[in-house]
Amino acid sequence: MFIARNTGPIWAAVDNIKIDDFAKIVYSKPGTGYIYHTLTNASSFAGQSFKAIGKEITEASIWLMSDTEETIILQILSGSINGTVIGEVLIQGGKAGKVTGRFDQPVNVVVGETYFLKVKSPASTWVQVQRQSPNNEDVGYYEQGTSNYDMALELKYKLFDSALSYAAINEPFNYVYSNYYAISSFKALDNLIKEVSLWLYEGNDDTLSVDIISQSVNGKVIATGSIPAGDAGKRKVIFNKQIYLEKDLTYYIKVGTGAPGTTSGSVAATEPTEEILGYTENGISEKDMAFEIIFTQWLGPLSDPFEENLELEPGYEESVNYALSQKIDVWGEELITSPEGPTYENIKDYLKPLMLTGTFLTDSGVYYIPFGRPMSASGGGPVALHVADGSQIISNRYNSRKMTVYVGVQGNERFGRALARLNEPVLDGGYYPILKTVYEDSRGVKYMQESFADYIPETNSLVSFVKIIINKNNTEIENVNVKFDLSDTGLSIQGNKLI
Repeated sequence: MFIARNTGPIWAAVDNIKIDDFAKIVYSKPGTGYIYHTLTNASSFAGQSFKAIGKEITEASIWLMSDTEETIILQILSGSINGTVIGEVLIQGGKAGKVTGRFDQPVNVVVGETYFLKVKSPASTWVQVQRQSPNNEDVGYYEQGTSNYDMALELKYKLFDSALSYAAINEPFNYVYSNYYAISSFKALDNLIKEVSLWLYEGNDDTLSVDIISQSVNGKVIATGSIPAGDAGKRKVIFNKQIYLEKDLTYYIKVGTGAPGTTSGSVAATEPTEEILGYTENGISEKDMAFEIIFTQWLGPLSDPFEENLELEPGYEESVNYALSQKIDVWGEELITSPEGPTYENIKDYLKPLMLTGTFLTDSGVYYIPFGRPMSASGGGPVALHVADGSQIISNRYNSRKMTVYVGVQGNERFGRALARLNEPVLDGGYYPILKTVYEDSRGVKYMQESFADYIPETNSLVSFVKIIINKNNTEIENVNVKFDLSDTGLSIQGNKLI
């Protein structure tokens, strides 16, 4: 069982900047449930300064303390809280909580410049606006001057896309099954990939794997996607995470087999161009590969604030690379000639436990543990794939329905995201089928998670259970959000069930 606070859509977020389904940039400072200011007459107002993080504002939201039928005016101003009105929208009342107004025309602003959101209700005698958590960057206002608090607000900005498109010609580029693969270089037109498509000359009979690679053809894989079995033609690549790039740098897209059962499939060629360079397993190709990448803007920092890698002790990497480069088994020889011979105790420290298996199977790249009950003496039957870092539970197969766990003050940090702050996952008692993980978020709050799967009388399906205990861990944080993001759509609440 799990209890989740604020189980709305999960956003890819850095601080208070978010991307909403790749359609908009969202700056969000949500309400806390505490009053910011009361609008009691035509001259009273509530306001807040903000720095623009996009070029065009399309929507503005505030949070109300209670229901109201009064008309509310939201204004965007430049210069000062009483400056020039550059955008205005009317809201005809609303329920307690978040209320939103959409501008008839996007409000043009300059990235990095300070603007002001002003709230008025001329006919009101009692409209109360909520405040946000303390904010040292911006300033709150009301009719008597500056406020000791900050007003809750949310602003949505329009994104602008750019595309690289190399359409297919009636000619193959290369096979992409067995040991064959196809690669093309490309130049990043912006710093976030929105969508990737490939043209297949021949359909694939099982999954294809698609990598985005930095630095060189054999460089670092920064994202892995897939194309399920299907026909020839233009095919969309499915990625499970956002792909951040550095604008104007060269990257590589690689296509190859993604499953042992893939025995057919080839990528189409495009008209020859000097803009890209194609590669196959034989080296540089005389042809160019057909693909399309749509880029969009990301105005947050390129570095991931939640990404903290584990530090290896000095000499470990060099030791492993040395052993791999030798023509004899240097570790084996060393153990055989030792007085006690090879034992678990003198073997276990040569290599660290394997943790990462790649993002093709799980979003975090961490391995999963299959929990279930064998249906017969020979095994088999439904399983729940519990990712070992506590980040996800996947139903039966890696590309099936899944639930992802997010934690933190904003509820936007995937559980286990920073391996440096994740305790080594263990099974209860060392072998019982209960996964136990402990994770510390970026603000120092600690989360202790236990999960397992079993059958219950209420359903014939295998059911996963999750328990999370939260510990302030000597921080000053008063509230955090634990969010469970479900891949299923169209769900509704019936009692204490999602159906």
